[in-house]
Formats: sequence, structure tokens, C-alpha cells
Amino acid sequence: MSRGSAGAGWPPRLTRREGGHLLELCPSASDVTALESPCLARIMRPDQDPLEVPIAAWRMEADELLLEGASHGWAIKARWTPRNGGCRFLEVALEVTWTGDEPVEAGLRLPFRIPNAPAPAWLIPGAFYRENRPAGCPRPFPRHDPGADGSGAGLVSDRWSFRADRASVGAVFAWGATACIGLAAEEVGPLGLSGLGLAGRGEDASIWLDMPYREEPVRYTGSPEPQPPVLTYARWEPGRPVRVAYQLYLGAPDPHAYDPFLRALYRYRRLTAPLAPWTSPERAADLAAHGLLRWHFRRMESANGSLAILAETAGFDREAGDGRCGSVDRDNMHVAWVSGTPWAAALLRFGRLRADEIATAAGIAVLDTIVSGGLSPSGTFWGEWRADSGWGGGWNPSGWLHARTVSEATLFLLRAIRDERAHGHAHPAWEAATRSSLAFAVS
Repeated sequence: MSRGSAGAGWPPRLTRREGGHLLELCPSASDVTALESPCLARIMRPDQDPLEVPIAAWRMEADELLLEGASHGWAIKARWTPRNGGCRFLEVALEVTWTGDEPVEAGLRLPFRIPNAPAPAWLIPGAFYRENRPAGCPRPFPRHDPGADGSGAGLVSDRWSFRADRASVGAVFAWGATACIGLAAEEVGPLGLSGLGLAGRGEDASIWLDMPYREEPVRYTGSPEPQPPVLTYARWEPGRPVRVAYQLYLGAPDPHAYDPFLRALYRYRRLTAPLAPWTSPERAADLAAHGLLRWHFRRMESANGSLAILAETAGFDREAGDGRCGSVDRDNMHVAWVSGTPWAAALLRFGRLRADEIATAAGIAVLDTIVSGGLSPSGTFWGEWRADSGWGGGWNPSGWLHARTVSEATLFLLRAIRDERAHGHAHPAWEAATRSSLAFAVS
């Protein structure tokens, strides 16, 4: 068995230690990040304890790391190949063979552990964020608590496993004091629908992939009452190898360390998974306009009379707005960025193209609000309107405006002016405000 040295991120340094192997990489010139690989895989069998297939041997072959191991009739070969799609990560290919005499039902769990992670942070994109549910929130949904017993009572546990199709992308991340690790796989593979898991209790944190998926310790279905777990298995034929693949990312403990890996996954998957829209652009525009009008468009009363806004947030769970967690809506409006001019201009364009008087009127009313609020002392737009304090700079120190926000407001108001002129409509106040903002930028 040979080991590579940890230089410039690759090859890795793999060392045997109690309970598994320690993998170290250098994602940058100064950082060394590490995680533990307790085994090549855990074999999950019905009504039996998980069976670990340990790493028995490894070697470097060119720039690839080859590992193998066997246990109780299961033989696994692994090939770790470095990739650099905007960030360094490993493409892992497993060949798993059941060598027994009769077919069996089993699943694979592919675990990795971060040492020194007593208070881990989590991310399953679109499904699980940090502890996921604040301790005081009265609305039950899955929450991670390192002190929980793992039963899932009250939808609280120190470990969770989910179906991959609950996430926006089949990936799971964990942060410790010294590293961020990420695992990703295609949502559907040779063994069926995959799963994502996390656990944190004591000093270490773990994440894993399940093939096929498992949902435990309980299953969340949107109801406050936990549902029984779901454990799925695949059928293994003797002597027939099954090949699965996944990606392993190891980065520094920066909170945004996940970003380059997710972007690399998106680029990577575009090659094999072209866009397949389930609806037409026209139908999507209908739905977007409906959402803006139904949930975000508001007519508000202010010290200077009535005005129209597009509220920045509207909670999808209306039952949670009982006051104990605060309002689920935020009746504030930035002039651009997360609300305001870009969306009002789009709603106005939609209204003109569809001859929809309600959408047209709403778009005009919001743009009128932004213009009639007056200009800031700099001559450009204010950054934000708030229900409790009126116009101001937004999420900035007092006296400051955010250039990106006011420049987007100027750009999209200019586009709305152009669109309206094409339909024979003039808005002198919009033009005056746009000219003033542009004059400020030029000066």
C-alpha cells in the first residue's frame, strides 16, 4: 500500500487511524482540511445491524486513488478521480459485488465524518438549513438537535435521512471547526432513488448518501405528526457487480464554501441532463403574475396617503402567522434587488402583452410609488420603503445607499419607459426621476 503526499490539493494524504481512515487535502495554498472515511460503505440490510466494508488496501495509479475492501460476502472497489470544475472535488466510482450464493435485499450507505464538529452547521439545498427549525418556532417540521435521543419525537432528532428528491439538488453539506464537506449524487441511480443524511452528536458530525433512499428516524409529510420511517432496499444478484458514482468535496470552513461545489455540479450535470421544462414560458408567466398579484401586491396607507408596493416576502405557510414567530410577511419594498422596480416592470409588460388591466394597473401603481416617494438627497432613488418608517437607505448604515439597488431601479424603470412608449403611453414623472438618477451617476 502506498500513500500520496498532500501537495497543491492532490494527491491526497490517506492515513489509517482508529475507526477508519483520515483523508487530508489542501484546497488552497495555506489550508489543510480533513475528514474521516470510516469505511468504503455500510451495507444496510432488513432487520439487521449495518455491516461495514472497511478499506483494506489503497494505492495511487497516475492521479487516481484506488481503494478496495471486502467483508461478509461483499466486495467493493473504489476509484477516486480528481476534478476541477471551478473547484477541486473528487469523482468517486464504486463497484460493489455481492458474492454470496443467493440473492439478497440490501442498500448502500456512503458515510464521511468531520472531526472536531461539536456544533455542526448543515445544508441540504432547498430542504434543510443549519438546525432547520428555530427552537421557539411552534410550527413542527424537522429540526436537528445534538441533544435529542434520535427517536424523531416532535420531529426533533440528532440525525436525519431524506429522499434526494426533497432537495433542489441531491447534495448534503456539513461544517465543522476546520472543514466543510459535501456529498452529491444523481437523484436516481442504478439502485433507484437516492437519499441524503446527516448526524451530529458529541464532537463529530457525519453526512452520507443512501442508495436507495431511507427516511428516518421518522418521515415528515407536512403534518405536525411524525410518520413511520421508510426504509428501501435493492435486490442484489450473486456475482453481478453494481456500479454507482458520487462526488466528494472537501473545503475550508467558510460559510460559503458550498457555493463553488454547487456551481461545479450544475455545470457538470448540464452535460448529461439538458433542460426539460415541465411548462411553457407563457404558463410560467401566468403563474408568476398570479403570485405577484395574489401574494405580494399591496395597497398601503402612509403619512402621505395611499401607495402600492410589492411586499418583499409573503410566507407560504399562512398558519404560522400566529404572532409567536413574528409576522410571516414583510410589508417592505426595496426599489430593486428583492422587490420593487424589476418585478413591477415585468408585471406591467405582462399586463400590456396580455391586455390584463389588473396586472397593468398594479405595475403602474408600484412604479408610481417608487417615483412619487421623491428622490434621495443624492438625486437618485431611495433604497427602500418600510411600513413603519417610510423611505430610507435600506439595509445599510444611516446615510448610505446601495449602488446596485438604485442602479437596478434606474435600469428597469428605463426599460419600463421604453415599453410604455411602444404602447403609446408616456410617464413624464418616471422620465424625470430616471434622468435625475443617471445625472447623479454621471456626476
